[in-house]
Amino acid sequence: MKNYTSLTTVQINFMENARWLDIPEGMKRLTNDDGYFAVTLPLCMILGVAEDYQMMVVNAKRELVLTRSHSDLNAIVQARQQPGNEEQFKISIHKVEWMIPYVIVSAQEKVQLLKLIEKCFLTTMSFRSWELYECPLLPTTSRHIWTVKKSTEWKKPRYIILGFQIGRKNKQVRYDNHFNHCNITNVKVFFSSQYYPYSNLHLDFGHNQFALLYKIYANFQVAYYGKQPEPMLKKSDFKEYAPLTVINCSKQNDFLKQTTVAVRLEFVSANNFPAETANYCLIIHYRMIQYQPLRGSVKKLI
Repeated sequence: MKNYTSLTTVQINFMENARWLDIPEGMKRLTNDDGYFAVTLPLCMILGVAEDYQMMVVNAKRELVLTRSHSDLNAIVQARQQPGNEEQFKISIHKVEWMIPYVIVSAQEKVQLLKLIEKCFLTTMSFRSWELYECPLLPTTSRHIWTVKKSTEWKKPRYIILGFQIGRKNKQVRYDNHFNHCNITNVKVFFSSQYYPYSNLHLDFGHNQFALLYKIYANFQVAYYGKQPEPMLKKSDFKEYAPLTVINCSKQNDFLKQTTVAVRLEFVSANNFPAETANYCLIIHYRMIQYQPLRGSVKKLI
């Protein structure tokens, strides 16, 4: 969900090496005849700290924890197979390497760094963290209210990305990385009495009325990265493959900083949600930590 909003058309050309295919190339095979493949995955695609923090880290232990799903069904799609005739498979990982740039400084700079470390100085690292929440089964209704989480003063959402899927999870013949629009007409996120966006979206996918939703999707790069928008998806591809709702809630009133608030989503559809409809909510909030190079200690600030 985050990469749909962050990647550009230029980046797609080399993201195939991370097994991210452009939409028209969804049927392309990425393995050889024996099923072998290799992937180079930039950590900035899955970790906010790798995307935002570009400074050098001195004398700090880093650990990368990878948690693998108990099933491989959502990692492979057999689009050419008919339901019921899927090929049985298993993904075996032979080797994982974590490649990090290592900086060797000159002797003069090394002496200065050692002097700073001896002073027990604190280094602050600021970045944006991502949290994904899932509502695995929506009720058969046209309006639903979902209390996603309770947020503290320092972890209030700054951006929210919302997506719907109909019957895609654990289905070998369907793409698990595509989303459905579910004929959504309006979406709002509430922090106590404050809500975003301030006006209704007035969407109507049946009559191709989703220009405002695509504009908000494209302008995410302006607000998040401070650059001109280069959206990965064209308007037609956005509707068919990833009609995500992006909510910018980075501008908040001061009273929201004084209490714990519940993050609540309210979305309305033109029809009842179909069976097997799942809802996904990606919350992006600010994080800040401090570490002390001499002791190697880390303290969370936000």
